Amino acid sequence: MGESVRPIAVGTANPTHEAIGLELMHPHLARLRSFAPDQARVLHYLFAYLAADPRQRGYPESLLVDVVRQLDQLSTAMDLGRGLMPASSPPAQSG
Repeated sequence: MGESVRPIAVGTANPTHEAIGLELMHPHLARLRSFAPDQARVLHYLFAYLAADPRQRGYPESLLVDVVRQLDQLSTAMDLGRGLMPASSPPAQSG
């Protein structure tokens, strides 16, 4: 997806939150591109990759995609009430 192309997934019947986010970020990425083109390109790639249909996007070209996906999973787990420690203590050891 080129940097000047707006995502088309938002016009579909069930856009993903990633596609909606990319659409909302478009004017901000355009402004960022005027003074930090490399950073804008990386962010656009990241958002466009995550907004693409998983069956068609292939492997990411950047490790950053994996980092963001992992952080998203951690955020979701925390929102669902999962913490760093198990809810119950392990059984006491006899001895």
